[in-house]
Amino acid sequence: IRNLVYHDDFKSLMENHRDEAVRTELSSLRAFVMDTECGNRIRDVLSVLDPVHALLRTMDSDSTTLAAVWPNFWEVDELLKKHAGASAEQSPRREVWQAARVVFSRRWAQHHKSVHGVAHLLNPETLLVVDEATGHRIDLFDDRSIRSDWKEFIKSFPLGKRTALEAQMTLFRKLRLAEDDLECLRLFPPSQWWLSHGRGFPALCDVALGVLQLSPSTGAIERV
Repeated sequence: IRNLVYHDDFKSLMENHRDEAVRTELSSLRAFVMDTECGNRIRDVLSVLDPVHALLRTMDSDSTTLAAVWPNFWEVDELLKKHAGASAEQSPRREVWQAARVVFSRRWAQHHKSVHGVAHLLNPETLLVVDEATGHRIDLFDDRSIRSDWKEFIKSFPLGKRTALEAQMTLFRKLRLAEDDLECLRLFPPSQWWLSHGRGFPALCDVALGVLQLSPSTGAIERV
């Protein structure tokens, strides 16, 4: 944007336009763009818009990216929470961010399904997430919304299957990944890990393969 307002064509238009009001507006625009505060505002907006764009791309994808929906949502929500909760001095546009968070939360409430949390829970990569402060591994079941998604998802299964899923999920969440697991996760989607390593969790493996091979969007079906 700064390159644009410094371009000779812009400068010529700003100085030679026959309408004085337009010349004044262009001059004001150039001054605004060159102000440090303009850059700060743009950075603030992009810090949220970039992950929002990633979330929208994930939600509208035909590929098997269902496991990425929940963490992408969480990243956006945390950024909005940070901006909305900052002091007026830290975030002069705090009210705008607060309103944006309300809108975003409402949209998530409309589109959120329990399978989003379950797909995230069944992604083996989440076994590698650690708390930066303590270095301890983070248990996703500590997150109330994730736990609620899991409970909602499995309640449609018969009692015996639910019991098996609960027991196998507990074992899965305690699993320590080996080097070949890490290599598999680097090269392939999460479903491939379950195909290679899910024999110890037969009931959970069936569910994982069914969930993790779903796409977040019905776009491909609609095109057919």
